[in-house]
Amino acid sequence: MYAFEAQASYSWTGDVAGKVWAEALTQKYETAAEGNVRGNVWGLGANVNVAGLGLTAYYYDGKGVGTT
Repeated sequence: MYAFEAQASYSWTGDVAGKVWAEALTQKYETAAEGNVRGNVWGLGANVNVAGLGLTAYYYDGKGVGTT
């Protein structure tokens, strides 16, 4: 079976500093109950820091990977 994973991020500094990122995973595996199964998951996130206040947001979705 196989798995592919990708991640990318970008960070910046200044009065408004932060980071954005994206990630994705796809895998194919075999189970005794279901046979060949494909699992996919992806996520997007952002962190922004302004005047001592930091805010982070993250969203992900997936099927067939872990408990998602």
